[in-house]
Amino acid sequence: MEALPSRRPRTTAFPLALLLGLVAAASLGAMAAWAGEPPLRSVRFAVFAGAAAFPCVSLGWVLVRSRQLGPADPRAEDSVEKVWFERACAGAFLDLATGCGLFLTLLSVTDTEVGGTGVLCAVLLAGLADAAVRFCVQRRAGS
Repeated sequence: MEALPSRRPRTTAFPLALLLGLVAAASLGAMAAWAGEPPLRSVRFAVFAGAAAFPCVSLGWVLVRSRQLGPADPRAEDSVEKVWFERACAGAFLDLATGCGLFLTLLSVTDTEVGGTGVLCAVLLAGLADAAVRFCVQRRAGS
């Protein structure tokens, strides 16, 4: 019987990911500080580096750890969850296309002006909620 690859991280993986992430966050902070006004550069560096630290360390963890996990499942694309997700996203896209068409028709008939930022946020949230609901319904049905 073939032994599975170890899922335990090596002891050097986290410090290396931490170092990589902090260097990337400091680089982003330095770019933001360099692009701004001289009196506030240190504050701008601290804010941008602090905000980017967690995502950069997470990215460093993925980059360092992904090579140590072993081969991926060759049949990962054949899962039922992937089929549910594709069906949910396809249905949500059709719902969004229909809803946007009806909304645009309503706007043109009533000659109403709306701001683009609010409408785009609403469309994005509606699409995400629609896909999530469709996925849950398909998961519950088990199809």
